[in-house]
Amino acid sequence: MLHRSFFVASACAALLSAQGLVVVPAECAASDGNSQATLIGHRPARWQLVIDAAHAAPLHGREIRALLFRRDSRLTGALAPSSWNLVVRLGPAARESARALPDYAANAVSLSEVHRGPVASPASPSLVGTANWAASDTIRVDLAAPFRIATGGLIVDVEGGPAGAAFWPIDAIEDAASGAVTVVGSPCRPATFGAQSAWVERSELVPGRTATFELRGEPGSATWLLLGAQMLATPIDLSPIGAAGCGLHLVPFTALGAVVGAPDIAPEFGGRAWVDLHLPSDTDLLGATLAAQWFEARPSGFATSNALDCSLAAFPPSTGMALVVGQIDGAPVLRSYGLPVIGFVTD
Repeated sequence: MLHRSFFVASACAALLSAQGLVVVPAECAASDGNSQATLIGHRPARWQLVIDAAHAAPLHGREIRALLFRRDSRLTGALAPSSWNLVVRLGPAARESARALPDYAANAVSLSEVHRGPVASPASPSLVGTANWAASDTIRVDLAAPFRIATGGLIVDVEGGPAGAAFWPIDAIEDAASGAVTVVGSPCRPATFGAQSAWVERSELVPGRTATFELRGEPGSATWLLLGAQMLATPIDLSPIGAAGCGLHLVPFTALGAVVGAPDIAPEFGGRAWVDLHLPSDTDLLGATLAAQWFEARPSGFATSNALDCSLAAFPPSTGMALVVGQIDGAPVLRSYGLPVIGFVTD
């Protein structure tokens, strides 16, 4: 292990002396970020990282020749090699990360294709300490031609699918801005779907970002996400409409429809429905409350999920980065977590 540590340090020093390496964000140059991501998951996908000018400043006027993605250090075991077929684009940002939108075209002034083709990750030995920028710990994407950004923010846009099956996690960061969520009540007519049938991640309850509300329900059922300003002290009994044992925990100001899909895990877990709710980037929403509950029209009758008592983040994102991500055949969402740490190899 000592021999490998010496070799890694020497290799990294050689890389830094031969070519410049600018790490974004800079504080992760020699330390692991607080999150984890993958270059591309098990399905074809696209992601776009919006990087503010403060992070991109060390790149201004320099030629970018390659991108490096360092393995995440929390998974210390050896990693098998994997591969992807990728299209990578770079370009100047049209807006700051705080005002980014879940729309690839809206965030970039223009995008230039800098790579198209296979990308491979190495067989990476077991880790001791933090992963380095040596070849054994990084995925390298060489650019077809150098890319130069003169000023402002930067967009890194990656699209493609897996060619190899191995799991190869990359280092990432997560913004400190986060909301809170409390489960209220329980689903009625839960069948075998469990004691909780509705979820939302607290890290998504951030003004300016996308919150994905999920339901586990009966496949094929029409369902609606009901949103209210606050929870009711006493739920409304829905027995008069034929939903015996079901209660409504909020007075909805809107209802967003979806259909429960086919089982994607096992039949006993039901199917999945979801609504991607983009929360406006409005300071008036900081610390605001939001109540959510699903109403499901099953073939066997009406049902409700547990309710979600949500508080939005009290302060806005501050990392200076935002991530737009989605499956190739789906609409993208905007996140403040899983933001890849990237090493830019420059002239």
